[in-house]
Amino acid sequence: MVVRRRHVVELPERAAPPPGGEPREDRAGLRCRGRHPAASRVRERGLLRGRPVGPRRGPRQVVSRRPGDDRERDPPRRRERGRQGGHRLLDPRGGLRDRRRRGRPRQHRRGRRAGLPSCQDRSRAGDGVTRLFGTNGIRGVIGPEMNADLAVKVGRAIGTFVSGGAVALARDPRLSGPMLARAAASGLMSAGCDVIDLGLVPTPCAQYFVAKSGQVKGAIVVTASHNPREFNGLKAIDSRGMEMRREDEEAIESIFFESRFHVAPWSEVGSIRADDAAIHRYTEGVLSKVDGDAIRKRAPSVVVDPGNGAGCVMTPYLLRSLGCRVLSLNAQPDGAFPGRLPEPTPDHLGDLIRVVREVHADIGIAHDGDADRATFVDDQGAFVVGDKSLALLARSAVKSRGGTVVTPVSTSTVVEDVVRAAGGTVVRTRVGSPIVARTMFETGAVFGGEENGGAIFPEHQFCRDGAMSAAKMLELLAHEGQALSALVAALPLYHIKKSNVSVPVERREAVLASIVELAKGRKVDTTDGVKILEKDGAVLVRPSGTEPIFRVYAEARTPARADALADEGVALVKKALGGR
Repeated sequence: MVVRRRHVVELPERAAPPPGGEPREDRAGLRCRGRHPAASRVRERGLLRGRPVGPRRGPRQVVSRRPGDDRERDPPRRRERGRQGGHRLLDPRGGLRDRRRRGRPRQHRRGRRAGLPSCQDRSRAGDGVTRLFGTNGIRGVIGPEMNADLAVKVGRAIGTFVSGGAVALARDPRLSGPMLARAAASGLMSAGCDVIDLGLVPTPCAQYFVAKSGQVKGAIVVTASHNPREFNGLKAIDSRGMEMRREDEEAIESIFFESRFHVAPWSEVGSIRADDAAIHRYTEGVLSKVDGDAIRKRAPSVVVDPGNGAGCVMTPYLLRSLGCRVLSLNAQPDGAFPGRLPEPTPDHLGDLIRVVREVHADIGIAHDGDADRATFVDDQGAFVVGDKSLALLARSAVKSRGGTVVTPVSTSTVVEDVVRAAGGTVVRTRVGSPIVARTMFETGAVFGGEENGGAIFPEHQFCRDGAMSAAKMLELLAHEGQALSALVAALPLYHIKKSNVSVPVERREAVLASIVELAKGRKVDTTDGVKILEKDGAVLVRPSGTEPIFRVYAEARTPARADALADEGVALVKKALGGR
């Protein structure tokens, strides 16, 4: 879909663009005009279209219009559910079918591999076992692991834990979202909580709503973030808008498994109401923390790919309000994720990379399913590794305010190099955005984040925020006056190699202890797993918090040395397993 208009006529209520400023012609000034063969190829492939124009039935809704442009769109009929474009139907078994009912390959369940325990049997690195919550909330495949019964009980447990009061509720566009949201709302109300339904919004939008309200006890966000479409999850947010502490999650689990639910009497059962202002408040919050004038003066051309996720209702409108010339891909919320898989990695962003090159855009921006992360493509069409975008944003924050940057042990040394050169300090934590956010809150850090595109801006809120990351990167480009590719090229060069080794969950702690013994006598960091530090590089070996594997991260100044360190890390895990 091409995001372009001069006058907005009507949009769905929750997808309305933020106020402020007259919308501009988004493609005006792009170096690739309509007559250019590259632009023609893009249109022919359908990359920038929501769906083909053709006969339609039923009531219609005007989405946008320029003078003389009367294109319309009708709401999808039931059999079109999960359809973005073309003629695809949702396969109830998890795949897609075309009109001849030919099957298509199912999405790879990257978030769960063979042998992964269900959401009732989770564990975290170095922290023992949690029976319900994983690294980022509760997740599972819809049906066997994640269902309405579970959502009701989780809602009851959280409602009992917060002892009544107002609790916000939000979701991403997954097809199972309404089912789980209504079930969780029922559980909350049965415990005496009043539910504020924010609807389909990005996760950081819900967190911002809670943090700035001052009266909301917390929130439940129904999302599985970057996991494939058959997954969904429940994320618990505290009254500060942060993901709940481990201690709070354990208390909720105790209530859940012991069935110590509070049952409100008939006169104290909670209520539910909708609040459609969350997106507007969130947009105003982001705009207030960036130099909008500098961005508007530069008027960058941006290709944004929300991936059919929650970012569709926020980021394209935010970018236009900042004066950007915007092209959008996969910008219709669709829980079947027909455009691409939700995780914004290079393997899934082929269309974004191609379009950035063909229209000579200044930057490409991609989100995951709930838009709490943002990854970038530079002006040359090259994917920017998360460590490097994190380093650029960290350096900008330290130059502006000085202070401390918080990041996990898995992040590349490039972040430490640029932060120290700018006069700041780095604090390393265990892997996990909730841990990074809590450490930032406790230490007064000026910036933090992970290498997966999750950046945290404490002046805004203490959680990962994809829209703020996008706005801050555009601000950085405007202030530096350089292309993103040039800024990335100037960073210290490190080569990174990652590997995984399958390890049964029940052997996780024993294997980790064995690796610690094997690494004795060497310089190590045991903040999370075992990180062996060498003069010319480092290798980190740590158990995954979501899969039955050990992750190996190696980095060095040369590719050969990075490969050697990664091989050494894999060998350590296999030796700890007993030579397997």
